[in-house]
Amino acid sequence: MNIHAYILGIIGILEVALAIWFLVKYKRTLAIVWFAIFVFGIAGWVLSNSLLYATLDYQFLADRLVWFFGVVLTGSFLLFCRYFPYSVTEEKKSDILYFLAPVLFFAFVIFVSKNFIITLDYNYNPPVFNFGPLFFLFPLFFFSYWFYSIYQLVIKFRKSDGIHRWQLRLLLWGVCLSFTFGAIFDVIFNWLKITGFEMIGSESTIFLLAFTTYIIFKRK
Repeated sequence: MNIHAYILGIIGILEVALAIWFLVKYKRTLAIVWFAIFVFGIAGWVLSNSLLYATLDYQFLADRLVWFFGVVLTGSFLLFCRYFPYSVTEEKKSDILYFLAPVLFFAFVIFVSKNFIITLDYNYNPPVFNFGPLFFLFPLFFFSYWFYSIYQLVIKFRKSDGIHRWQLRLLLWGVCLSFTFGAIFDVIFNWLKITGFEMIGSESTIFLLAFTTYIIFKRK
């Protein structure tokens, strides 16, 4: 078993524990709830990558789970950014559609449709997937949601002072580091079939989690 499978497995288990800790320990504000869902999404993404490195027996399932949890963590992070450290707009029940709409849509596209992932190409080591015509929807969704999330944080940062400015500065650092590694090594490299670097994107999630967890703990 690849050493990265063990590393990602440990990181994923710790992330699940972290999400549960936040839900049990703190008052379940919208920011805390969406942060917990975001961490669960990262954990699912990381554990799915761990399964990819652990065995070839479940490659198709594991790779589909990687992309699905990528949708979960991206959608939940946008809503976390909307509510943390405060909301600049009125809270609406319809905001959940920012999360549910892409999750349900991509669940169908990834697991039911045959136009997202078509075949496994063993000419590469490790094997890579040949993506179908609907795969382009994922990078479109991924980059638009992450850029909008960062935009929300930047707007709040420019208007904030004191503890909120400090929180947002650290969060932006964590977001930029994790987003850069994830976008390059998990989205772009996969698209270009450049292999051997996939684990870097998953392992880099530790930056964002470390910054965000420190911010929330420090605030308390």
